[in-house]
Amino acid sequence: MIRQSRGYTQEQFAKVLNSNQASVSAWERGDRMPTLENIRAIADTLHVPLSSLISVSEAGNSDDLVTEIADAIKNQPKLRVLFDKVRYLNQDDIRVLIRIAQAFANERIEFGEHV
Repeated sequence: MIRQSRGYTQEQFAKVLNSNQASVSAWERGDRMPTLENIRAIADTLHVPLSSLISVSEAGNSDDLVTEIADAIKNQPKLRVLFDKVRYLNQDDIRVLIRIAQAFANERIEFGEHV
């Protein structure tokens, strides 16, 4: 585990993230997902790219969509680069990107229905 290899206990790590030990424990067990803000803080604190925090083996109880995204990021270097760049965006910019992606997805569905 990256946290342990960096010498952090769950309690120490929680303090650095302005969180609590119970949350860190739940994230590590896969019972809960950290917020995007916490994921960024984890990546920054551990000095790792965001994409390295998502893997199929660590997804555990995650749904199929999370596994699919993790596979795509792992197997497609361009997606990994895009995902890594997201860590530098603020919340408003991320919301805009999500809306754009949703618009593309909706348009693709509508287009598919008309074919």
